[in-house]
Amino acid sequence: DVMIEMARLLMQSGEKEKAAGLVRNIAYANLQDVYFFIYSGFDAGGIRNEYCERFREIRELASELQLQDVLLETEVELQTLCKF
Repeated sequence: DVMIEMARLLMQSGEKEKAAGLVRNIAYANLQDVYFFIYSGFDAGGIRNEYCERFREIRELASELQLQDVLLETEVELQTLCKF
């Protein structure tokens, strides 16, 4: 994902505050997508294939940036779908 790579580059270049803001935005936007698909009746397997790996990457970045709010939110919201 291009936005995740951008967050990594920001983090590596020392722009941790900008990277943190981007990671929060990426997590929020992707959670909204997941909610839309789930509540629209899409197949959970397809959603899992599309989003769980992305959220693993988001969680990895959030962990490196010590964004406990993002880690907690993704854990709570996606625990049954992605099994983190």
